[in-house]
Amino acid sequence: MECNNDPAKNLEQLLGSLIKMVGKTNEQVSNLHKRINQLEWILHEMELPAKPPENAKTFFLTTSQCSQNSSKQNRFNISI
Repeated sequence: MECNNDPAKNLEQLLGSLIKMVGKTNEQVSNLHKRINQLEWILHEMELPAKPPENAKTFFLTTSQCSQNSSKQNRFNISI
């Protein structure tokens, strides 16, 4: 960072740095708020499981996804 003896230029640089810092902080807060909303939604879904009708038939569907580094299985409960 340059050393500048002009007080107006120094103040301008300081304000520019502060604006960037506030912008990054606001972005981080926004991302954190999104994550909190996602977690609240997941918790809400876990507390209130969807109950199929009593005369529904339940099927299980399992899918597999493979890549070079890992394999992943998903299991879906389907009620009709």
